[in-house]
Amino acid sequence: MSNRESHIDLLRKILAEIEKPRGIQEEEYPFPSTLFLGDGKSISFTPRIDKMLGCLSKDLMDTWFQSHKTEFTASEWTGMVRQAFGSSLCQFPELLQGSSARSDSIHCNEMNFEEKAEAILNGIKETIADSVRNIQEHEYVFGCHIASINDLEEIRIGNVLIEPRSVWLERKHRHGKISRTSYLRIEGAWKGKKLRKRKFSRDKLQERYILDSVGDGEFVCSIRVGPVGSEARRQKALIAARIATATIALGWERPSSALNSINLIFDRQPRQQNYIRFAPDGSMTEGGQLLSYLPGGLKRMTAEQWKDLRLDLCDVFDCVSETIQYVTHSHRKASRPKLADVLFQALLWFHEGCRETMDVMAIVKFCSSMEALAGGGKSQGIVNLIKALMKIGDEAKLRADVKQLYGSGRSRTIHGTNVRLGHDWSSDRYLAEILAHGVLMGLLQRAVKHPESDYPQLLPELKL
Repeated sequence: MSNRESHIDLLRKILAEIEKPRGIQEEEYPFPSTLFLGDGKSISFTPRIDKMLGCLSKDLMDTWFQSHKTEFTASEWTGMVRQAFGSSLCQFPELLQGSSARSDSIHCNEMNFEEKAEAILNGIKETIADSVRNIQEHEYVFGCHIASINDLEEIRIGNVLIEPRSVWLERKHRHGKISRTSYLRIEGAWKGKKLRKRKFSRDKLQERYILDSVGDGEFVCSIRVGPVGSEARRQKALIAARIATATIALGWERPSSALNSINLIFDRQPRQQNYIRFAPDGSMTEGGQLLSYLPGGLKRMTAEQWKDLRLDLCDVFDCVSETIQYVTHSHRKASRPKLADVLFQALLWFHEGCRETMDVMAIVKFCSSMEALAGGGKSQGIVNLIKALMKIGDEAKLRADVKQLYGSGRSRTIHGTNVRLGHDWSSDRYLAEILAHGVLMGLLQRAVKHPESDYPQLLPELKL
């Protein structure tokens, strides 16, 4: 049976299930699923139909829309297929009237279902193809912190643009995307003014979204994402923003400390985290408080230091731009797809390691970042990578350290055999971060110097 025949057969079974009398459905399934048909109309159907629609959705993607697989989440794609099915089903209103339209002949009825199933399949494919063609590029915005420096120049890494919020606001207003009223009110709010109440309107909602999304962040991170589904767009925008901020943090000896100050407002934990403590006699002592971050970004950085840092990272930004383009516009072919894919995984693991609050889990993520760059070479592959990219004085100690990090830290934790999980891993975490930072920077620098190479495993062997 061909793919098309199997799809028609599955649709024929769905139509037969839909044609069952409504009374039986409502009696067997008091909380049935709902299929929207458009114009405010809908029908209820059984979980069995819901499951078959899920199978149809996956089969359609695998057969006719494989090239768009990275552009939609599974739930979003299933929703599109359900919607297209509902629209196509409206061609046959008799199917929505219960059993009144049934034929006396089972054979004729099956043939009728066959014809209708084929028409509906064609309708689903056309509707989805139109939807995919009409999806456009969107821009996402998140608040963040960088540094307490007046007139900080914008930072551009591929499709990610980080700029002072006042510059972003003025630009959006100048381009007609934000009304003058909202512009003045947002500007006033950022200067500490108390806003007067506004009547409910679309403009008011937009103003609220901007104030809530940017928060107290002094900077705005904008990301342009290619024509993909809405859920996938948001995920890709966040990934691109996280990769960009992690790349900026590479300029510090301890990137995690810088990233904690730079972090996106979207990802930020409450600044003040409270807990309660009880004494041995059962009495409650005063509550404890932890500060998860310091507001205002990198406070100790001067304008001159930032200028030097940007100069040092300029080439790295250009290299990571390829990776961000690969993430946000997957339909476009990357100039170095193999390298972009490896850097995508390594930078994302590195970001997650920097942001991780539990030391041993951070080790898992830093080791995963290094292993991605080592081409999955496990402990020995990481040792070889470090030796090729960093100056090592004591090779025996390096091997012992990596064995501890990768074996006892990463592998045993993943496989559930880490008997030291509750121990203090802070010093091991620090070492894992330093090594992951070193190999990332070393490989990025070689990727910049050798733009003709798309083989990550060969880059460590090339000269700077």
